[in-house]
Amino acid sequence: MLGIADAGCKEKAVITNSPVHDVDIESAFRQLTCLGLPLQPSEVFATLDQTFQCAPDPRTSTRMLNVLAKAHSVDMSFHVLSWHKMHKYELNSYHYNVVINSCAKANMWIQALQLVSEMSQTKLESDKVTFSAAISACEKAGQWAKALQLFAAMVQNEVDLDTIAFATVISACEKGSRWEHALQMFSKSSLSMVRLDAISCNATISACEKGSMWEKSVRIFGEMAYTKVEMDVITFNSLISACGKGGKWEKVLQMFRVMEHSKVESGTLTYNTAMSACQKRGEWAKALQLLSAMFQNEVELDTISFNTTMSACDEANEWEKALQLFSLTAQNMLKSDTVTFNTAIGACMQSAETKSAFQLITAMGASGLELSTITFNTGISACAQHGEWENAMQLFNAMMQDKVESDAITSSALISTFEKGSEWKRALHFLCSMTSSEAKIDTIACNAAISACEKIGE
Repeated sequence: MLGIADAGCKEKAVITNSPVHDVDIESAFRQLTCLGLPLQPSEVFATLDQTFQCAPDPRTSTRMLNVLAKAHSVDMSFHVLSWHKMHKYELNSYHYNVVINSCAKANMWIQALQLVSEMSQTKLESDKVTFSAAISACEKAGQWAKALQLFAAMVQNEVDLDTIAFATVISACEKGSRWEHALQMFSKSSLSMVRLDAISCNATISACEKGSMWEKSVRIFGEMAYTKVEMDVITFNSLISACGKGGKWEKVLQMFRVMEHSKVESGTLTYNTAMSACQKRGEWAKALQLLSAMFQNEVELDTISFNTTMSACDEANEWEKALQLFSLTAQNMLKSDTVTFNTAIGACMQSAETKSAFQLITAMGASGLELSTITFNTGISACAQHGEWENAMQLFNAMMQDKVESDAITSSALISTFEKGSEWKRALHFLCSMTSSEAKIDTIACNAAISACEKIGE
C-alpha cells in the first residue's frame, strides 16, 4: 500500500557522501518515491545502500520510519526493516512500534502480528505501545479473539495496562458482539486500578446492547455516573437502544429525561431509537409525543422518524393519525420509502378507504419503489375486509404481471374476498388453480372456500 509515489519525479536526487543527517533522510525519501510499482526489494535496498555508506544510527532509522509512516507507506517501511536485518544493523522496539502502528492504521492486522512475533523471536521488548497498536489493528479488522490473546500476552509479560489497551480490546469485543468478554475486560480494569474513559464505557454498553443485556447496560451507565466519566450522545444512544431491545420503554423515556438533564443534545438517532421502543410496546401516544418534541426542538426528522410513528399508530388501529403522518412526510420534503407506503396502505385498509389504498399502490409504483409481496397482500387484505373481490382480483393480476411472488397470505386474503362477496365458484376455481400450480395455500384459505360454498348451500 504505497501512497507516496511522486508522478512528477523526473530524476533521482543526488546523494552525497556527507554524514547522515535530516537532509539525507529527505533525499532518500524522494529517491524512494521515484521507484516504480510494485516495489522491488532489491531496488529499495540499492537506494538505501547508496544513501547510507555506513550503518545508520538508531535515531536516523527512527526518523526515516517516521517519515514513511506519515506518508502512509507501510510496504516501504517493511522493506526498510528488511534492509536493516539484511545488514544486521541495529533495530530496537521503537522502530518496530512505528511500523506496527502503521499496520494498524492500514488495517494490516496479519502483518502487525507478524512483527510482534518477530520482536519476541529477536528478544526485543514489547511494551504497551507495541501491544496497543497490534490490538488496534485486530480491533479494526474484527479480530476480537486475536485482540484478547494480545491482551493476555500483555498481562503475562507484565506490561503496564492503561486506558488505551482496555478501550481497544473492549471495542474489539463489541464489534465481535462478544458482550461477555467486553464485560470481563470492563471488570478487569477496576481490578487493575485503570480508570476507563467514555470510549471504553460506551463500547461496553454497546456490546451489552448487541447482546440484548439491557440490565447490564444500565449497570455500566450507573458506574459511569459514580466514577464521573463524562457521558456523551453515544452513551445515551447505546443505552436507550439496549433498553428498547429489552422492551423497557419506561426506562427508555427515563434515560431520555436524564439525557436532557445532563445537557447532552438529543439527535435524530436518539429520538428514532426511543420512538422505536415505544412502537414495539404499543405506546403509540408516547411515540407521537417524541415526534412532536422533534418538531419543537428543531431536531432533523428523517423517513425513519415518520415510519416508526406511523407503524405505532397503524398497529394500534389509529389509522387517522397514521394517514396524517403520511401527509406530513411530503410536507417535510421527505422521500417516502416502501415501509412508508405499506404502512399508509395498511391504514387505508383499516379505514375502508380501498380507493385510497389503490391510489397509494399506483403512486408507489410511479415513484420507482419496488412493489413487494407485503404491498399487494396489504391491498388485497383491505379488499377482503369489505368484500371487494373485483378490486382484489385487479391487484392480484397486477401482482402476477409484475412477477411478484405470492404466498399463503395472498391466497387466503383473495379467497376470503370471494367468500365475503358470495363468489363461491371463483373461490373454488382459485383454490383449485393454486393447488395445481403448487402455490402456497393454508388452512385459512381452505376454510374460506368452504365457507363460501356453505353460504349458498353448495
